[in-house]
Amino acid sequence: MRKTQLIAGKTEYHLSQTILIIALLMLTAAPGCRTAQRRQQTALDKPTLDKTISPPRNISPRNILLITIDTLRADHLGCYGYSGVDTPAIDSLAAKGVRFELAFTPVPLTLPSHVTIMTGLYPVRHGVWNNGEFRLNPSARPLAQILRQQGFTTAAFVGAFVLSRQFGLDQGFDWFDDDLSGSSQHHNKKNKKNNNKINNNKNNNPDKTGASPHDEAFRLYNERRGEAVSEASISWLRNKNPDRFFLWVHYFDPHTRYDPPEPFRSRYLDRPYDGEIAYTDHCIGLLLNELARRGQLDETLIILVADHGEGLGEHRESTHGIFLYEATVRVPLIMCYPALLPEGYVHAQPVKTLDILPTVLDILKIPQPPQIQGISLLTHISQTRRPAAAVFEEAASEETISEGSDKEAEREVIFLETRFPEANFGWSRLEGVRSRQWKYILAPRPELYNLSTDPHELHNVLDQYPKQAKRLKEMLDKFLARNASDPRPSQIKELDEETRARLQQLGYIKMTHHHQHLAADPSGSPPPCSGSPSPPDSPDPKDMIDTLAFFDQGSEQYAAGQYQAAIISFRQVLSKDKGNIMARFLLGAALEKLGLLEQAQQEFQTVAAQDTEFINIHHNLGAVYEKLGQSDKAIAEYQMDIRLHPTGAVASYNNLGGIYLKQSRYQEAKEQFEKLLQLKPDLTTQIVAHTNLAIACEMLGQLDMAHQEYQRSLDLDPTYLPGLMGLGNIFLKTNHPEKAIQTWQKALEINPQNAEAYFNLGCTFLKLNRLPEAVEYLQEAVQQEPNLWQARLLLDQCRKQQQ
Repeated sequence: MRKTQLIAGKTEYHLSQTILIIALLMLTAAPGCRTAQRRQQTALDKPTLDKTISPPRNISPRNILLITIDTLRADHLGCYGYSGVDTPAIDSLAAKGVRFELAFTPVPLTLPSHVTIMTGLYPVRHGVWNNGEFRLNPSARPLAQILRQQGFTTAAFVGAFVLSRQFGLDQGFDWFDDDLSGSSQHHNKKNKKNNNKINNNKNNNPDKTGASPHDEAFRLYNERRGEAVSEASISWLRNKNPDRFFLWVHYFDPHTRYDPPEPFRSRYLDRPYDGEIAYTDHCIGLLLNELARRGQLDETLIILVADHGEGLGEHRESTHGIFLYEATVRVPLIMCYPALLPEGYVHAQPVKTLDILPTVLDILKIPQPPQIQGISLLTHISQTRRPAAAVFEEAASEETISEGSDKEAEREVIFLETRFPEANFGWSRLEGVRSRQWKYILAPRPELYNLSTDPHELHNVLDQYPKQAKRLKEMLDKFLARNASDPRPSQIKELDEETRARLQQLGYIKMTHHHQHLAADPSGSPPPCSGSPSPPDSPDPKDMIDTLAFFDQGSEQYAAGQYQAAIISFRQVLSKDKGNIMARFLLGAALEKLGLLEQAQQEFQTVAAQDTEFINIHHNLGAVYEKLGQSDKAIAEYQMDIRLHPTGAVASYNNLGGIYLKQSRYQEAKEQFEKLLQLKPDLTTQIVAHTNLAIACEMLGQLDMAHQEYQRSLDLDPTYLPGLMGLGNIFLKTNHPEKAIQTWQKALEINPQNAEAYFNLGCTFLKLNRLPEAVEYLQEAVQQEPNLWQARLLLDQCRKQQQ
């Protein structure tokens, strides 16, 4: 094993016996004070030509480290020519490994892109087209599963809810840490499917009184900082000390909202996106330093890649998911393993993120699964390093696409797609194909760009080059037609309200049910997709993009509790896009938040008329009717929501049971809460549901079951006050007054202002004829709640008895 050195105080990573000290003196200058400048490398940039590198030793790596970074543009890294941000950790990997100049994701969305990385398949084959709506089927063979079968210990640490285990990427991992609560014991997170042992690392929402997933506190548990991800993975390495590992680490920080911690916030005050990148690089450095400390850096194949880029205003797209332009589909890709791969080599030809899996397997000499659509890049990597000028001259030369078989020609291009505009706004989906020189985008108004002369895709030259457009369109049609009939290992996932809200808080999901062609067939696989555009009347996203700015603004305002401002923004969207069902839905939600119930009712009714199965529209209507005191209409809407979404209508089961409790329909209430718990909802909902079920049982005289359910709520959260108050009641009813007293006193330890607990204690002491204590607690009850007339009445009785 080669020894790896660390230089104290600097982010240095030494990957070979030769100690190469990279100059990092630029760190002494405040990066935030420099002018950000994206530097285009041309033939004028003539770097010093490195000497020919000796052929590397053909040594198989002992470990694999896959680093995926969310929302990272390649052209915002120093090693890709950007001078506006310091990324020494990432740059060091590029300096000691292979940097792919033109790497692309086939889809600019987090979950579909990661599934592509892990399976080596295009979305049209794996069938995961959108965030949140799909989960990878167990029939898939992702990279972790393949490597675990080869003896690797596998672990994953993800930074955001969008990649949590419920979407299927935990397949093949011995450890899958998706705990975003900040309270996990990371080294104990075992995967249930792999080990039959699991700590269910549910998010511990501090508000256990049934907080809505839309509440501000809820957002804290949708993502975690990069340092938490690095610390968790480092803790796992130290505690598990795996002999041979595949470690996947996911950093979410560059994703909007851009809010880097100090000192990166101050350094990049006017460029917070770059600040998030610099912070992420720092977090990666922590992990690399740990591997170096353990002596494992040189024996680990490190792959760093982004899932997609970020628009940053190019083509009027501020984030990602709408378009297929370079800003969002081009990603950084670096592979570093000096024992096998050439150091400091720049690979000029276009490559795909679905090439990662076959490349890893090729390096490890593991047979390729037959269904893989990516190709190994190992044989394409030269053993000598060339100057950057030659790289870019080669990339700009005229191309010729293979005239061989369709599959051979397809290997020379990358197919692109995004269904986000269609699934979220009812606009047209986009599909495309990119070669080294050309990009064709299938849309209501198709586009063709000559990337060699127009790298920023500013001039649609489809009319000038009809032959190129026709050739690429034919390739796209054949590719889609051939893959349409193939089975796809994915399942459509019915979302509950919590999941929808959490994804929406991340900006990843705005509408989850609108188009019937996304419905699952009985086998659980999505239906064949069509190579044709969306329905003819679907708007072109290029024509609707300006409304997205108002929509995003309204969404931000809604999430921040600025409901009046959100109403104005959503009405601006609807003035230009009357059919935007999500904008109307959120308009109704904002009106409801302000107590404008009749107006909210009207907007929700319009949504239901437009699409009766839209998200949880009937739940929202039910909630409005309930607030208006129209219980019968509320019950009808909740029941409709349950019929349409039997496994996703969590809130409707809860609210329906609540109405039945108020109407003294205890048996019906009990049934609703039991059905809710069968769905295994989130932790907060489980706590509330167990308590409500206990109340129903208590009112039915089923005290043993009530005791059991109260206790279950407290097992999940010992500080849950409604559970403690209810359990005390059961103790009192079953002639255990001392236990009741102890339970309510514990409630007061948690909340010393709990007037109900003081009142209950006063009543109990009065029943036990312990008058001084009864007076003490009843006085405190009146002090905490002066309008509690029952306490005043009993207090007067106690004082008369004392006289």
